[in-house]
Amino acid sequence: MSPQEEERFEERLRNWGRWAKDSHWYYSFSAPLSVHPDQEEAPRQRISEEIDVIDALEISKAWTAIGGDFSTLRIQKAKFVVALHYVERHKSEEEQLAFIRRIWGLNIRISELKDLIPFGRYLISKHLDSPF
Repeated sequence: MSPQEEERFEERLRNWGRWAKDSHWYYSFSAPLSVHPDQEEAPRQRISEEIDVIDALEISKAWTAIGGDFSTLRIQKAKFVVALHYVERHKSEEEQLAFIRRIWGLNIRISELKDLIPFGRYLISKHLDSPF
């Protein structure tokens, strides 16, 4: 990808992250598992930046298409790492990895992130008609 295409793809992924964070999609895939039964769920705050919902749905469809029951452990790790990288940008890497470990039971080291995030981006782009 050219630098301009790379920048456009990055913006699409950030848009997807904002949409996922501000929509029922994110909460349906994480909240029931991330809130202790004795705790109340924190109130959701709406994201102020404009969101292109149609484009976010395209990225979400591509993300959903990654892997499956027979995917490799590396693909599974990349799928969840890239999702949290864009959805939970305010959390530290350690917090993101603890979430993945707690919810999906995947043990990922911080040293793996430098490879998993680009690989996850590649997997999403592979399932899009056009990544930019």
